[in-house]
Amino acid sequence: MIRDQRVHYTLAPLVLRLALAAIFIFHGYHKVFDPDTELGATWAAKQWGPQSKMPPGLMERVDQIPDKKLDAEMKTEVKADLATSYAREVPPMPTRCSGTGPSTRSPGASCWAASPCCSAS
Repeated sequence: MIRDQRVHYTLAPLVLRLALAAIFIFHGYHKVFDPDTELGATWAAKQWGPQSKMPPGLMERVDQIPDKKLDAEMKTEVKADLATSYAREVPPMPTRCSGTGPSTRSPGASCWAASPCCSAS
């Protein structure tokens, strides 16, 4: 009976925590250790940028609409409207993520990367 309680209260949570740690490491590794993320200092800006880009293949789908339903002039207009809409609907990146706003670090804090968001203000 003591053995069952020991497994129930120590081993089972340990296994679950290790599994959760493996999931977090797998999904976050590229945000920290990719060459262009400066050890995690710029991953937010990298992820924010593609929001203003249209999904790949969207313009080709507009071209595939039959001419009976949409003539060439209307297709050109729809493409221009889509491009304008995608470029306009992206909200600005928060200043804490972009590195242009005030830092949340204390003056004596060390930093992994030489990035504006890590500098003491």
